[in-house]
Amino acid sequence: MQSVTATQNIKAGQEIFAHYGYDKNRNEPADFPHDFPWYWKAKRILELEEKLAAMETQLEKLIMQEKLLLAGKSGLLPKTEL
Repeated sequence: MQSVTATQNIKAGQEIFAHYGYDKNRNEPADFPHDFPWYWKAKRILELEEKLAAMETQLEKLIMQEKLLLAGKSGLLPKTEL
């Protein structure tokens, strides 16, 4: 997008919305043009960060389970808490 042109006067602090013409209801895999590499790079980075965060959460759960298991085997926790 080269520029945005207002269809009416905009006051300071007024919220504005821009319609880029991309139709989210199309049955195509992507609704953003492929000639915007910055968008696709940012999208991929965001997806990887989300995947990493999910994996870190799962790892933390597994570590906690392992700690509880080891604590139970060492007699630090009653067996009923495992």
